[in-house]
Amino acid sequence: MTIYRDGEMSLKANSGSCPAYRFTTVTGNNEAGIHLTATSLILGVSQEDASSTGQAWRIKKEGTTKITCGESISAGALVIPQTDTGKAMSGTKLLNTTTTVIPRSGGIALKAGSTNAVIEVALAINNIRIAIS
Repeated sequence: MTIYRDGEMSLKANSGSCPAYRFTTVTGNNEAGIHLTATSLILGVSQEDASSTGQAWRIKKEGTTKITCGESISAGALVIPQTDTGKAMSGTKLLNTTTTVIPRSGGIALKAGSTNAVIEVALAINNIRIAIS
């Protein structure tokens, strides 16, 4: 593992198709992959494409970063990982309902965007899931 300035680190990609600007999670020793499940912990956001397994893959864990939208997101919205893609989705709507679990969050959208748009996010990673009864 390599640690860079500006809140970045480098881990090995766990597959040959790890795209840039997606939420990531730890998948093994010094290895990361796309955040695919609601129970995975958020590591950060990928900064580049990884085209082969084991390739060094830069991941941003603090500061601001670009991220790909999995749905329309408003500026100022809480951003959470979309299951199965690692793209960003709005978590703000979940805070305004009677849902039983408030999911892990990745940050705050600094710009609005539509599905597959790349937007800027202020990272504020929170890996605590809150169950409401």
